[in-house]
Amino acid sequence: MTVVAPLVALFLASSPELAPAKVSKETKAVLGLYPEFLESGALVLGFSELIQRHPQTLVDVVTALGGQIPIVGVVANEAQYRDVEALLRKAEAPAANLAIVQVPVVGMWIRDYGPAFVRLPDDRFVALDAIYGRQEHAADEWIPRYLAGYFRLPIVDVPLRVAGGNLLANGEGWVFSTTQLIDFNSKDGYSQTEIGQILGRYYGATDWVVLKPLVGEPTQHVDMFLTLVGPDVAVLSELDPEVDPVNSRLLDDAAEQLEKATTRSGPIKVVRVPMSSHEDGNWRSYTNVIFANGTMLVPTYPDVSPEMDREALEIYGGLMPDWNVVPIDASSIIQNHGSLHCISVNVPVLGR
Repeated sequence: MTVVAPLVALFLASSPELAPAKVSKETKAVLGLYPEFLESGALVLGFSELIQRHPQTLVDVVTALGGQIPIVGVVANEAQYRDVEALLRKAEAPAANLAIVQVPVVGMWIRDYGPAFVRLPDDRFVALDAIYGRQEHAADEWIPRYLAGYFRLPIVDVPLRVAGGNLLANGEGWVFSTTQLIDFNSKDGYSQTEIGQILGRYYGATDWVVLKPLVGEPTQHVDMFLTLVGPDVAVLSELDPEVDPVNSRLLDDAAEQLEKATTRSGPIKVVRVPMSSHEDGNWRSYTNVIFANGTMLVPTYPDVSPEMDREALEIYGGLMPDWNVVPIDASSIIQNHGSLHCISVNVPVLGR
C-alpha cells in the first residue's frame, strides 16, 4: 500500500491542459454524467468514519474487490492510515490495487460530498464540485478539489446543492433524483425549471425524472430505493403494503412514472426488489449497491431478512448474468442511515 499526502500540491498544479483524458471505446458513446454500470477506472471509498465505526465492512468491501478495480481509500489523518493498514494486513485483504490518500475529511458518505465525473463533447473528463452544505462537515466540501487533483482533472463548481446519492445517470442524458433536490435548491431561490437547466448545463442532462422520496427515510435520496443496471433497466424497491401502505403506494407510483419514460435505448423496464420492514428505523436498501467492473456488491442483512437477501441476489444475478454478484453484510453500516453506494464514488476510465 502507498500513501499519497497531502494532495494540495496536485490540486494547485492541475489545469484543463493537464487532463486531455483519452476515452476508451467502451466509454466513447457516453456524454454527461458517467453511469456506474459501465467500466470504471477506479473506485474511491470513504475510509474515514468507516475505519472507526464499521471496520468489518471496510475489510469485506476491499476483499470482495481485490484485484478487480483500483481502489483509492480516503482517510483523514496518519492515525487512520495506520489503522486501515493494520486492519487490512491482519485480515490478509488484497492490497495490490489499493492506494490510501490522506486529506482533511470528516464523513464516510463520500458519494454525497465527493466529485461527480462528466465527459465533455471534446472527449475530456471534468470533475464537478456541487455544494454539500453541511456545516458540521465543512471540511468535506473540499474533497472534490483534492480528488480532482489526484486524478489530474479540471474542477468545475456547480451552483447547486447536489448530494451524489440523490442523482443517478443512465449514460444517455437521463438523470434521476428525488424532490429533495428541488426542495434544497428552492431555498436558494431556484425554480424547478432553473434547476433542470443547471443539470443540463453541468451534468449533460437532457431528461430529468423526479421521484418522491420515501416518507420517513432520513436521507431522502434516490439511491435508497433505486439503481440503474443499464440505460433502460431500473431496479426499484418494493414494500409490502401491510408493512408500510404509504411507501408501498409511493414506490408503486414511482414504478408507473419510470415505465412511462422512454430512453434512447427504449422504454425503461422496472424490476422490483424487496425491502424489509423499517420499524426499527433502519431502511435496509438492496439498491444501494457498488458497481465495479463486472463485480456488483449488494448489501445484505442476514440477521433480519435472509430470505429477502437471497431473493435480491437472485434478481441481480438474473439481470446481470455476466457479473459476479457478491453479498456484503451491511447490518452495521445501515444503522447510520446509509449503505455501500453511499461510501463509494466511481471514477471513469480516464485514459489507457
